[in-house]
Amino acid sequence: MTISGINFKTKAAVNETTFYLGDSAGMIAPVTGNGMSMALRSASVFASMADQYFSNALTKQQLIDNYARFWTKEFSGRVNLSRHFQKLSEYPFLTKMCIGLFKPFPSLANAMIKQTHGSTF
Repeated sequence: MTISGINFKTKAAVNETTFYLGDSAGMIAPVTGNGMSMALRSASVFASMADQYFSNALTKQQLIDNYARFWTKEFSGRVNLSRHFQKLSEYPFLTKMCIGLFKPFPSLANAMIKQTHGSTF
């Protein structure tokens, strides 16, 4: 059973007054991996930015812009790559083909895992 029918379309990291930490926006495909690390990293960065905001060192717009910029820089590449891999799971032939390609080339599989999992937190 797969979750290939679930929509993981890109959404904004900030929506009006709501800041999405981790996967609260519901856009991170499960194959992205290391989701808890993403949640912790985004919460840590947001907490620091919120502290600056409540100390009047940042305006609300700066807080929004800074968090959106952080999220895009830190996570968008791996989320987009993972979305493509998630799409493959909708087509058994393509899934088998990818697995068949990764078996003789484990370094390729490891490189893809590194790209989708990001750095540790």
